[in-house]
Amino acid sequence: IEINARPDEEIRLQLRDGDLRGPPADYVLNTDGGQLPKAPRQPCLVVDLERAMGKLTVGQSAGQSVRVRNDCSDQVRLETLTLRLNEPAFAIPAALPIDLAAGTQTDVDVQFTPQQVGLVEEILFVTTSGPFTERRPVTLYGRGL
Repeated sequence: IEINARPDEEIRLQLRDGDLRGPPADYVLNTDGGQLPKAPRQPCLVVDLERAMGKLTVGQSAGQSVRVRNDCSDQVRLETLTLRLNEPAFAIPAALPIDLAAGTQTDVDVQFTPQQVGLVEEILFVTTSGPFTERRPVTLYGRGL
């Protein structure tokens, strides 16, 4: 596999065969050509790895939620929700920031409106701050009919 990315950049790998998908795994590229280390994550912050948006006729719209749960002992703030490619089929209408007290969760709404026939994919980055700062990727995908 050839990967075009900068050293220390985080990448997401996922095996796919048609509509079958393996679980995504996040790694950090290194410069020594050795084994890729898993991306560091705070285990007390739980964010969905991916969200299937379903199959919709082109132009129709439907929403799904991405859950963010704070099992940490301190408050965590959702600072930004960013689409990697700004794919027009996806929209994130959330008002930010969102403060998550320890032991609480929130659902971030994602709207899917396919613009063309076929598979549509995007990565939503959930950036948090608080006792730690992280950027968590969430794979979004759906199919236009």
